[in-house]
Amino acid sequence: HRMNYHCHEHRMESWNIIDGTGKVVIDGKFRDVGPGDVVQVCYGYGLFTGGLGVHGGVERLGAIQLPTSAGNSKKQLMLMKDFGTTAMACTPSYALRLAEVMTEMGMSARDLKLRVGFFGAEPWTWGIRRELEKRFGIKAIDIYGLTEMCGPGVGGECEYQDGTHVWEDMFLPEIIDPVTLKPVHQGEEGELVFTSLCKEGMPMIRYRTRDLTHLIYEKCKCGRTAVRLGKILGRSDDMLIIRGVNVFQARSRRFSPSFLFIHHSTSSLSIARTTRIRSTSTLNFVPSSSRPILPSRCHISSRFTIAS
Repeated sequence: HRMNYHCHEHRMESWNIIDGTGKVVIDGKFRDVGPGDVVQVCYGYGLFTGGLGVHGGVERLGAIQLPTSAGNSKKQLMLMKDFGTTAMACTPSYALRLAEVMTEMGMSARDLKLRVGFFGAEPWTWGIRRELEKRFGIKAIDIYGLTEMCGPGVGGECEYQDGTHVWEDMFLPEIIDPVTLKPVHQGEEGELVFTSLCKEGMPMIRYRTRDLTHLIYEKCKCGRTAVRLGKILGRSDDMLIIRGVNVFQARSRRFSPSFLFIHHSTSSLSIARTTRIRSTSTLNFVPSSSRPILPSRCHISSRFTIAS
């Protein structure tokens, strides 16, 4: 099971995205994804690397891509049913929204052929994973990527869901102390740093992701020996990226770390807890100036700041 996926000279930089994501989809599997499967890609297809990155990886595997992008949830579910989608790829928060709309439409997992979902691009918890697996009847797989390396395809979970396998032949991971910038001891928590081993157009040397985690070097139960990422614990710069909005937590320490996710509208921000998926607390936006109330320019109860 050792991954032997070697780089070749003069390959396009997009090799990282397409081959890396293909490895995520086929190695992070419940059952093999390949010819005969229909993968619904609900990531954005604009400048965001998620949509096109996953699309290329699925194509490399010989599966059918259903490039629905995000939004228009009722139509997403209609297409999911009509085309017999067997795998979905999107953010976990959008998958939760699809689950809600599915219930509103009187549908259930029995109406679909889904068996696996690949979720990433934002933090999520075991509470969300259990909810998605229950609502859709799938295996929920965590994937990891960042635009500076290649987008999706840096790593993905296997069927045992015990850490994210990093493709070490493409990316060299390290953990450093975010204050001293020195490497920490093996297994200790710190800031994740990547060095690209294949990129030609824009090679990255010891790029600081600002993600806080640890590396797992023990052999996985699946038999693979590649290093794995532990769960992302937070950010060294105290920032969260929530649906494209930069959120700083410096003034929100009183909130419990058990929060599942945050979603915003033009007038409120809701927080759901891991213990009760449907239990949310709504905070009203308070404008910080005479400008219109917008999620990108406001203070929430003078404690939670969303920066533009």
